[in-house]
Amino acid sequence: MHGISLGEYTQHEFPVAFSAHYIHPDDRPDFLRAVNNAVSAQRSFDVECRCIMPDGDLWTIHAIGEPMMDKGGDHVRTIGTVQDVTMRRQMEENLRQPHVMLSVIKIYGTTEPVS
Repeated sequence: MHGISLGEYTQHEFPVAFSAHYIHPDDRPDFLRAVNNAVSAQRSFDVECRCIMPDGDLWTIHAIGEPMMDKGGDHVRTIGTVQDVTMRRQMEENLRQPHVMLSVIKIYGTTEPVS
């Protein structure tokens, strides 16, 4: 991801190290809880949180992952993706503003998605 080197972490270190360095402190407990619960339950996780980038920008990310276990049930790695959803969240927030909602209704006659 922009400005973040993933190669510096082992498979086991990545979620904790990524969280310690980049996840917003207020969102860190929920991020780690989602990852740890997924590993414990051997199921996927799907979490959205704020991320402080190396240049100081604040992004909103959507992380999806699935822990991979060996035959003995031990966690050996997590496979997943991290997507920047900052613009989508900002647009959704803007649409919640009454004056923006009125503008959308005036232009399109509805707040439903336009094809």
